Amino acid sequence: MTSAPTVGRRPRALLLAATLALLVIGAWAAVRGLEAGGVLGDRDDGRTVLLWAPVALLLILQSVLYACERPHRADAAGQRALDELRIAVLVPVYNEDPAYLRAALTALAAQSRRPDAVHLVDDGSDDGCPAVEKWWTRHAAEAGIRTTWQRTPNQGKRHAQVTALREADDADIIVTVDSDACLAADALGEVLQPFADPRVQGSAGLVVAANHRATLLTRVTDLYFVANQLVDRSALSPLGAVMVAPGSLAAYRARPARQPRRLPR
Repeated sequence: MTSAPTVGRRPRALLLAATLALLVIGAWAAVRGLEAGGVLGDRDDGRTVLLWAPVALLLILQSVLYACERPHRADAAGQRALDELRIAVLVPVYNEDPAYLRAALTALAAQSRRPDAVHLVDDGSDDGCPAVEKWWTRHAAEAGIRTTWQRTPNQGKRHAQVTALREADDADIIVTVDSDACLAADALGEVLQPFADPRVQGSAGLVVAANHRATLLTRVTDLYFVANQLVDRSALSPLGAVMVAPGSLAAYRARPARQPRRLPR
């Protein structure tokens, strides 16, 4: 399941206190572990400490950065500008379960900030979900959403996204969504908020597995993905240099993405 939930502000002092407490506990546990393993001891010459010090400093810096990251909120003027943007959603499809695909498209049509267009590209699926295509064409028209549905030979997800992008020639913002991603009702509205700042070129939502409570494996996997997003990527966000955005829900300014050298055939 993919969502970009509304996140309330927490007092900065509380976040910093919690971060410092976790760092102290982690440092204590690390030292105790090294002592128990014989790495640190009475005869230790300090080289081990020098070896681990840069790692500890990097972890401290990362913790401070992600604690300082805050949700973006547009002011009244910025929100008016966001409301005028044309949004196109790109959905690559390959052998998707029809029920998941229909749920994903239903969620797109139910957004509090509806997309102006949804472009689907079936990347050489065995079936092609004709029943879903027929339903979606009618449903999108009723919702006032322009839509296209293309079929191409199997050439991979990136090629399908580029093919869909060529249909979004009038979009200001393009949003990539997986064919099994069921968005929270406010996902598009939230992922657009950072674009009130003209310097922002991309943003991303929070991806959560729908079956994260099913088994121990799904819980651990979900924990890894969520921690990666809320810690690693959140730490890069204050620097304005997030290196990876999830394909399940990411938004970009369309103009740079449409540069000819970015659209190979």
